[in-house]
Amino acid sequence: MRINLYVLPLFLLLSILPFAHAQATYTIPISSIWQTGRIIVQIQSTPTWAHDSVIQAMQIWNQAQQWFRTTYYPTGGVLKLVEGSPGDAVVTFAWNPIICGAYGSAGGCTTSWSGYNAHAKTTIDLQWGPDYTSAIAVHELGRVLGIGTATYPQDLMNINNDVHMPSTLDLYGVHLLASGSSAHSATLPPQIPYMTVPESAVPEFPTSIIIVVTTLSSLLMIRRGNKSSLR
Repeated sequence: MRINLYVLPLFLLLSILPFAHAQATYTIPISSIWQTGRIIVQIQSTPTWAHDSVIQAMQIWNQAQQWFRTTYYPTGGVLKLVEGSPGDAVVTFAWNPIICGAYGSAGGCTTSWSGYNAHAKTTIDLQWGPDYTSAIAVHELGRVLGIGTATYPQDLMNINNDVHMPSTLDLYGVHLLASGSSAHSATLPPQIPYMTVPESAVPEFPTSIIIVVTTLSSLLMIRRGNKSSLR
């Protein structure tokens, strides 16, 4: 039995087509909000654990951006989140001590804007506890930085997700914004794999140390108060 020389290559091509998929593309909306690389954030000081949760979220974004820049764009820019006083702050975190929604609606947390390069206010539900507040704060700070809603279920910037770390897609969007891009979307370049930032790239926030220091300070104040009352 003779096989036509043209039939064999065609057969081989058809057999591999099911396995030859186009490379996936990852795109996310972005919005140019800031004209400076330093974003000053005001955080309500009490309760302490809520304040520290936002500080932890800010640290996650700052260090994740540094990791992304070191790994992919050594000369790229970052949008650094810094805690500051009310007079200098362009972003304000406040607390709402009521249960105001399901996680599908960002748990009642809202990021509202009052104009271009403007003041942002994020309201966080206190009753969810420290761990959940930090996760929500990371998501909301992504909004503050200018990242829209991702369509990928496992992305931090997807509304319905349980991810607490930004992805390379999120960080690429922030990289473009920090570089002065006015684009309305960011598509991850094929040479950068889509992945969630490894937790090893962002050292754990030392909340235990803060709790100890706060407790000791409180005890010291109580002791001083008792001494004053005995005089």
